[in-house]
Amino acid sequence: MLARFTTGHRRRDLAVVISAIALLAASCSSSTSRTVQIPADGPPTTRSPDLGRTITDPTSQAEPTDTTVAVAQPDGATQGNVVHVLGSVRSTPIESEAWEADIPIVQDDLATIASVNCNLADDCDLDAIADWAAGRVDVLNLATSANVLSVDELLSFQGLLEERGVAVVGFGEVLQSAERPFIFVSGDLTVSVHALSMVAVPEVQAGEATAGIAGPPSFSAVLDAVATSRDAEQGAVVIVDWGGLEDRAPNPEQTLVVEQLIDAGANAVVGHGPDFLQRFDQIGEGVAAYALGNTVSTSEDPLRRDTAVLRLEFARPGRSCLLPATATAQGPTLDDQDGLACAG
Repeated sequence: MLARFTTGHRRRDLAVVISAIALLAASCSSSTSRTVQIPADGPPTTRSPDLGRTITDPTSQAEPTDTTVAVAQPDGATQGNVVHVLGSVRSTPIESEAWEADIPIVQDDLATIASVNCNLADDCDLDAIADWAAGRVDVLNLATSANVLSVDELLSFQGLLEERGVAVVGFGEVLQSAERPFIFVSGDLTVSVHALSMVAVPEVQAGEATAGIAGPPSFSAVLDAVATSRDAEQGAVVIVDWGGLEDRAPNPEQTLVVEQLIDAGANAVVGHGPDFLQRFDQIGEGVAAYALGNTVSTSEDPLRRDTAVLRLEFARPGRSCLLPATATAQGPTLDDQDGLACAG
């Protein structure tokens, strides 16, 4: 039975942690099996078993045992039932292989999700970002690129990512695929990841027969999909692009969007667009992270490199939490290397 977030929260100064009741009451073990499903219109791809990740096409007739792998669990956590959400990629990752030692928690979780808000005019190399994501990120949200990259650039980027086994949300070749969530399955746990942009201009919004972003008109479809997940006792994470690069706090329209999504059944709503880490709230039975800032950045402004990793734990009677981090040119570095899991 999927439980909802019900605990209070703490605001972050330099190290804030949001505590929450686990989303799923399930037994913990030293290992777990899981299958990660790619949307029906996506190509079947496979990750290295060394990372404990297998991505399969659910339309395939193969038996589940052909696409499940055992995932080793670190002490004190059930990684196979953990989802990590990162901030935005704002620049081309440099020496990205150095990043893995700084944030090892993403290597064997159920899912790692990141977003891209990178402008080609600022010398942003999409091929390099795809290389960075491969083996590190399961799902890349492209809805945050709505007003930065053209539809043709996004189509090319989508191809690069899928060649490397990275799924895409928030963008598609037609409206239906742009709105479709990415779904992770781990035993009895199912989590859907939705993405849309509330600031996408019409020129980049997907249509019934045209490629583009899941824009503002897709909001009602996402609400319906989240409600369906709730009724099926499944988890739902929604990533929303607000824009507002210089914003330091959410505005009333954004908080209303969050409230509507959580009322519909979202367990977590994560905002993207601002360069700055914003506040985190508990609203009803859900958690709102209004902006995680940047996860890859070459900015010299420490405030623009102040970020966090949202860790959602779905399986133990412990806690979900926010792990303070600092964005670098390689990726986020946890401020507390000993705090790889939530307390409790």
